[in-house]
Amino acid sequence: MPPHVQISLRTVLLVGFVGLVLTSAGTMLAIGAWSGNTSAHELLLQRSATVLHGLEGWVRRQLEPLDQIATATQARVADGTLDLDDPQQMDAYAVGLLTAVPRLESLAIVRPDQQVRRYRQGGMPTTETWEDRPAVAAMITDLLDRAALGETTPEWGNPVWRGTYGHTVFNIRAPLMADGAPAGVLIAMIGLAPIGPILPRLLSTDILTPYALYGRDKVLAHPLLDTGAAFDEGASRTGAQALPDLADFPDLHLATLWSAEPLDLMGPSDLKPGWAQGIQLPDTEVIHTLRQITDITPEPILVGAHFTPEQGAPAYVRLWFSIGVSLAILALSALAGLLLARSIARPVVRFARFARAVAAGDLSQDPPRSRSWIREYHEADNAVRSMIQGLRERERVRNLFGKYVPEEVARRLLAQDAKARADEIEATVLFADISAFSTLTQALGPEPTVRVLNAYFSVMVDILEQHGGVVTQFQGDAMLVAFNVPERHPDHATAAVTAAQAMMARLDAGPIEGRTLSCRIGIGTGMVLAGAVGAQDRLTYTVHGDAVNLAARLESLNKTTGTRILVSERTAALAPAIPFAALGPVSVRGRDREEQVFTPLERGLSPQPSDMSNHTVP
Repeated sequence: MPPHVQISLRTVLLVGFVGLVLTSAGTMLAIGAWSGNTSAHELLLQRSATVLHGLEGWVRRQLEPLDQIATATQARVADGTLDLDDPQQMDAYAVGLLTAVPRLESLAIVRPDQQVRRYRQGGMPTTETWEDRPAVAAMITDLLDRAALGETTPEWGNPVWRGTYGHTVFNIRAPLMADGAPAGVLIAMIGLAPIGPILPRLLSTDILTPYALYGRDKVLAHPLLDTGAAFDEGASRTGAQALPDLADFPDLHLATLWSAEPLDLMGPSDLKPGWAQGIQLPDTEVIHTLRQITDITPEPILVGAHFTPEQGAPAYVRLWFSIGVSLAILALSALAGLLLARSIARPVVRFARFARAVAAGDLSQDPPRSRSWIREYHEADNAVRSMIQGLRERERVRNLFGKYVPEEVARRLLAQDAKARADEIEATVLFADISAFSTLTQALGPEPTVRVLNAYFSVMVDILEQHGGVVTQFQGDAMLVAFNVPERHPDHATAAVTAAQAMMARLDAGPIEGRTLSCRIGIGTGMVLAGAVGAQDRLTYTVHGDAVNLAARLESLNKTTGTRILVSERTAALAPAIPFAALGPVSVRGRDREEQVFTPLERGLSPQPSDMSNHTVP
């Protein structure tokens, strides 16, 4: 694209990313619409969810009336509207229930003395005794005893199977309370209708096989139970028997539900509030969809259906074709998006790398030249280049400024827009002077002398700055150094003495610029005034005060005492960690009293106090 053609970033993002997303989504929607109701997703979700919903409704519609009958009968007996001692009223009530609920097979009212009034669908009421049935009588007695203690919740019994071509039967037992005392037990039994006919015509059993389990190991309902194919020939066609075991059931796809190796299903497998489980058989794969019902019977009822991939093969073919096309489109979209993102991100990454270098203080690099066709990138490139020029100029001024002004002072002046405030504070002042400098100057001449001085000052200034000192003046071969201004130093006296000792150690260690040098140092501590002093357009940062004069006098006094470092009494008091030797009181010119002076003890040196009473510092 020609460099003069530029497009805004917003336009690029809208046309590029949004356009790609709309294209991908629209294509996938078109493929989904083409797949329609025959896709494998709908086979797993729509059909299975419909089956599970229908099976759950089938179970609830048949079992909930039993619970409602038990609860309603308890309430009527408790409030006296149903008298258990009135046979005619009881008969009319029971016959009405049997008529209203066709699947209700029988009712029984058992009194505490085990006398029973029984009602059957299509039969006449009968009276009998259950005293000769110990297990049943014990169950009735236990219910009545618990009811006397306040436990009157109806209980479900285990379901049973009736006959070869029969059905599953559930029973419920409800203690009846009259005048606050147990008056009897209601036992009601209801049968489940065949499971096969409940499926909608759309969900033919040629594809889906529905079933219901009681717990995890008993078959409650299955098309093979409806037809009698689940039982051996010659099996009893009458009486109650236990539900078939899952492991022995003739439907191999169902019998291996919990024992076969599970499959990692591709696609949706979470059919809330149900789930899907695939199992691997020796010659095929089976997919089960299940839902659990836990709020009716003591054991959970599992309703579900199973099918094999071969039964939904056409839908799977269309599904994988749709998936393949969708993946191809997504791959192309992703590739196009990646290329677009890289073209947008590459200049940003370069600018970020450049910005990190600038943040680290490296102004030597030029900003990366943007070749993007995005207008905002070109505008940013021009702005950054102008910014870098300004930063370089500022850095040049700062570097030049720092050569003539102490770095700490320069930093403060820059931060305060070149208007440094005056400080009045206690500080320690160090005054250093090279010994026999005049002799050295005569011996070397001008230019070598300047080289030696510059090398000496460079070494000494490094040492002083390492200890927190700020050189405020160079006076020929002398230096005036302040500690605690302009930046605060919590232990400025100790820092000054330690710096002086480090200076001496360096001079003792070897020559500087080929010359062996020595110096004298005086250190004083007191109130000083630090600030920029001079004409309106030409200022110098320096310190003023008695401590400055005292430091200069002590430096000169080293000639008389034969020492190299002398400190004032205040300085020594503020540096207790350093051992000093007291040299006695000294008369200092310009002061009305004698000053105690000290010298720091050096290794191998034990200076003897001398009589300084006759010496006055010039």
